[in-house]
Amino acid sequence: MPIVKRKYPLHIKNYFDYFGLDETDVIECECGCGEIGTDFHHLRPRSMFEPKDPKKDKVENVACVTRDCHNRAARDREFNYELAINHRKKMLKHSNNDSDLIRYS
Repeated sequence: MPIVKRKYPLHIKNYFDYFGLDETDVIECECGCGEIGTDFHHLRPRSMFEPKDPKKDKVENVACVTRDCHNRAARDREFNYELAINHRKKMLKHSNNDSDLIRYS
C-alpha cells in the first residue's frame, strides 16, 4: 500500500523542503530547550504582512518549537528575538552543509 503524504500549510511545507525533512523526522525545538518541536512559529507575525505576501511563509520566518515555547514567543519579544537568532544560525549551518551551494576554490 503506498504511503499517503499529508498536505501541509505552505509555511510547514517550506520548512520541510528547505531542511530536507518530512513528517517522519523528529525536530528539536529551536529555542534550545532540548524538547521535541511540535509547532511552527511565525517569527514575524503573519498579521504584519499583506494578505498575499509570500514572505510570511518563507523558511526565514518560520521556526519549529514546542507548544510552550510557541506561546512564550508570541508574548515575549526578547524570547522571540533570541529564537529568531537561533533559527538563523540553524539555517546558516544547514546551508554550509548543502551540496547545492556554489563552491569557490
